[in-house]
Amino acid sequence: MARATITDTILDGEQFGSGKVKRDYLELLPPDKFRAEFLGRNWGPVSFFLPEFPGEQAAAGTPDLAAYLMLHDVNAWPLWSDATAWNRLYDALDAVDIVGAECFPYWRDSGTTADPRVLVSSYMGKSGTVLAVMNTGEAIEAKIALERQRLKRASLSAAVDVIRNEPMKAAGLTITVPLARHQGRVLVVKP
Repeated sequence: MARATITDTILDGEQFGSGKVKRDYLELLPPDKFRAEFLGRNWGPVSFFLPEFPGEQAAAGTPDLAAYLMLHDVNAWPLWSDATAWNRLYDALDAVDIVGAECFPYWRDSGTTADPRVLVSSYMGKSGTVLAVMNTGEAIEAKIALERQRLKRASLSAAVDVIRNEPMKAAGLTITVPLARHQGRVLVVKP
């Protein structure tokens, strides 16, 4: 007799512990591999990623991992990482009412940046727009062009990396984002 298995969530990521990761999960999980392994959309469960940074790398690695997970609409199970970075992120997401936001992932909705090494997923909520930005290459200054419907107006007034509390240059519908090698940012965009 066959048994049915019901699952509400997937918790994955432990296999990268034991010294395999230092500070940069992108080294182990390029975007195509991450999508194949961690997105549970085909089956319906909510995906959680379990980070396992070595103690001294948690503060440096968590902001980039947070952006990488948001890029894929995957949640964190924030053990063995920097709780301060997660708290800053969650506070900012709560402030823009992210719960009901619509996600536009980079693999379906490209064209916000001219550089194919810079991936951008956006979340449109009732109270604001959030961009998850990830540089998969070397250091670059990326120009992210927003569409009017994403911003719900003709220009933007500010964009801030909410994890690092760094303002970005914004003009018209374009945000200039400095990105180090494999750096990720989570930007809250204010119309």
